[in-house]
Amino acid sequence: MYIHIPFCASLCSYCDFAKTSDYSSLSVKEYFATLQNHLSYWCFYLKENHRKLVSVYIGGGTPSLFTHEYRAIFNMLSPFLGDTDITLEANPGSITKERLSFWQDLGINRLSIGVQSFHSSHLRTLERDHSSGQSREAICLAMEAFLVNADLIYGIPSQSFKEFMQDLIWLEESGVDHLSLYHLTFEPKTPLGRAFYRGKIPAEVLKEGEDFYRLACDYLVAKNFIHEELAHFARNDHYTFHNAVYWNMFPYIAIGSGAHGYAVMAKMTGLKGRQDMRYVYGSHYRTLKKIISEKKYEMHLKEFLHSSGAKVEDNRSDSTRLLECIATSLRTSRGVPLADIQRDFGYEFLASSLIKKALDEDQAWIEDGHLIFHPYLWFYENSYILDCQESFI
Repeated sequence: MYIHIPFCASLCSYCDFAKTSDYSSLSVKEYFATLQNHLSYWCFYLKENHRKLVSVYIGGGTPSLFTHEYRAIFNMLSPFLGDTDITLEANPGSITKERLSFWQDLGINRLSIGVQSFHSSHLRTLERDHSSGQSREAICLAMEAFLVNADLIYGIPSQSFKEFMQDLIWLEESGVDHLSLYHLTFEPKTPLGRAFYRGKIPAEVLKEGEDFYRLACDYLVAKNFIHEELAHFARNDHYTFHNAVYWNMFPYIAIGSGAHGYAVMAKMTGLKGRQDMRYVYGSHYRTLKKIISEKKYEMHLKEFLHSSGAKVEDNRSDSTRLLECIATSLRTSRGVPLADIQRDFGYEFLASSLIKKALDEDQAWIEDGHLIFHPYLWFYENSYILDCQESFI
């Protein structure tokens, strides 16, 4: 389950997620009431289908701005939790001992902390509302009671390789359990995106991305991190369980504005002919409040999604599922499941010239029925996805 909290104390210059800094205490109260109404259907659904939640991820926005607001949500979820991975996204500036204690009492067991950089000049570029000192303190406090993931961004204008390496070294030496490293993208509707497309940020900054990425790969793997996916590095078996749900095309529930979900309506014996839907909610939280104004129970899933304002993609083709399977698995250490695809679709794999070149140069290999690419090639995933799809005949 993914739950979206759209509220932020201030807005970052690069973020294009569903968020707002223009809200009141009444807006927060109404939004959390909307979430409870939204959640009531899914609790009914889980109970009727005898399901438990294996993962809950509270993202944003800045979910760490809130504490007691989550109490009613966790009371509702309680019957469906067990050995559940429960993650809260947190900004360093909103982490305190009191909040950590409250979140722990709720049952949250993992924090994803948005460090982004330990250098003040880059934090200003990204318009982050915390300092490097707050990030260090927040990580040390959180690690006393939680599994901790730290986010970093690379490819920031004027960022040097030395500065990025300093960030990596501090986090590695801190003992943090997991790292998520994201290449800065210039989304058109963000302040940084507009500056980039107006030529105020040199295009060369994008060309350095691969060098930052390879630097991180080599250093972290040498320090015994497992590179599980393009952006994710784990050690001591503290993998990103929630993200693995996405990579393996397992179903997940979406709650809140801007949230994406994936529903499977029949027993999952394979991809071919799967009865599934992808859906997404509008990004404006006030619109969601107007639509989901009451609890809804005995509805068919598709009817409920439409009635709650979700944009639904159904009548999905097998070719769409195949492409999604390739796109979500290609950039992981598990690789593209050739044997599963052959079983589900009856396709044989005949490598295209691009993929054959990678195989011949030991930049890709086939192991236990999976086509696995070298992590360096994950950075160029879009260059291989269509070639991989066209290799099935």
